[in-house]
Amino acid sequence: MVGQINRRSISAADEVAAAEANLKAAQERLNAARQCYAQEVYGVDSSAAQPAQQPAHDTFAHTPVASFSGSYDASAGKKQIKPVKDHIAAGILAIFFGVLGIHKFYMGFANTGFLVLAITIIGSLLTFGTAALIMQLIAIVEGIVYLVKTQSQFEQDYVIGKRKWL
Repeated sequence: MVGQINRRSISAADEVAAAEANLKAAQERLNAARQCYAQEVYGVDSSAAQPAQQPAHDTFAHTPVASFSGSYDASAGKKQIKPVKDHIAAGILAIFFGVLGIHKFYMGFANTGFLVLAITIIGSLLTFGTAALIMQLIAIVEGIVYLVKTQSQFEQDYVIGKRKWL
């Protein structure tokens, strides 16, 4: 009986050692994949040093791709997360509130938003509302352009590329 328990302990110890070896190999593959991803998406040098120790939890495991974007910090081994602007929200804001420049403020272009708002208010006073109609037409066209683009195209053009107009 003692010999049987001893054999089971050795067998379990061998399984644990094999699982640990598989885990280490998987972590190395994960780090290599992260470096490749960082190089392709963010242009980070893939030869940058990775941390010697992995965090207790995977920092990438629960990050939804569609709702976050950011830059990869290879020295820290973590993704710097910032909220992404949604093309549907920007399009709807442009169509309904574009005359006030709300969609520009939403996208992070405060100066452009103030410009649209100023043209609407001051221009409307000087042109008896014609400036507001023109700004609303421009905003509707912008809203349609935002809605027609895919989320990745929208991000590439307006979030990463900082394109302020159509």
